Amino acid sequence: MSKHKYHLIVLSVFLLLLVCSCHKQLNTLSANTKTSGFPIGSFPFDVGDKWTYQVNYEIYGGTDTVVFTVTGKSVIGNDTLYTTQTSSGGKVWDSTIVIKKDNSLSYIPAVPINSLFDSLWLVFPISDTPVFYGIPSDTPICVGANISMTVLGTNYTNLTEIKELKSYPNYSYNNLVTICPNIGIVNEYINTYYGNETKTEKISLISYELH
Repeated sequence: MSKHKYHLIVLSVFLLLLVCSCHKQLNTLSANTKTSGFPIGSFPFDVGDKWTYQVNYEIYGGTDTVVFTVTGKSVIGNDTLYTTQTSSGGKVWDSTIVIKKDNSLSYIPAVPINSLFDSLWLVFPISDTPVFYGIPSDTPICVGANISMTVLGTNYTNLTEIKELKSYPNYSYNNLVTICPNIGIVNEYINTYYGNETKTEKISLISYELH
């Protein structure tokens, strides 16, 4: 065998091994980066969107009908800042700011215990396996995917449930939120301690209007 042919054979084998290696790496990358569950594009949130909820106050008793409306939007750098209003009986009693940053939504109320969703934090895409992310005091976990639930007589499917725990000095937050593609939050259990106050509520979707 000539030296030239030998080099060609060695080069061919090397290229074959390289292609196989790259193919394997691409398959591994695809498997590792494959996301299932809930992408941020399936969570509606824009100006004019409105959700009406029934709120059950489990400590003090009683129920209320509350409307959560996205009222404004502004872009600051790479972030989008939304203003919202929470009203009951036509009276606005909270104006939570919601910041969309990359693939996350952060609810920032003026006073957490007086807001509908408290300091909710959603990071997308939400996997259908338990995933931990954020700083040590924030540990949202996906606890259920592709589930069904009946909320106030309406059946919802393909739901994702997220458990979120927060703990700070004079403030703790224990939340179980259920979200539905192309609808948003359909159900939520909140237990909040803020200062000397405690709030335990169940929030259930009655209706929604999206734009």
